[in-house]
Amino acid sequence: MACCGGRRAVAVAAPAVPVTFEYVGRSTLRVVGAVTQRHYWFGQTGARVAVDARDAASVAGVPHVVRRAAPV
Repeated sequence: MACCGGRRAVAVAAPAVPVTFEYVGRSTLRVVGAVTQRHYWFGQTGARVAVDARDAASVAGVPHVVRRAAPV
């Protein structure tokens, strides 16, 4: 018999909206997200990459990578 009478609520996380970052350095750059461990590749100056919102704080701390508004 369950202690909550079978009425336990299941928390469902809403999908996070990706955060857009732009690389302003001179070469190429690969960044690994601190939370998801995903690899984000910036292939050239001006490259824009959609980053998982959970990794946004760690990517924002990388030199030459700036947060940009998402394209509409």
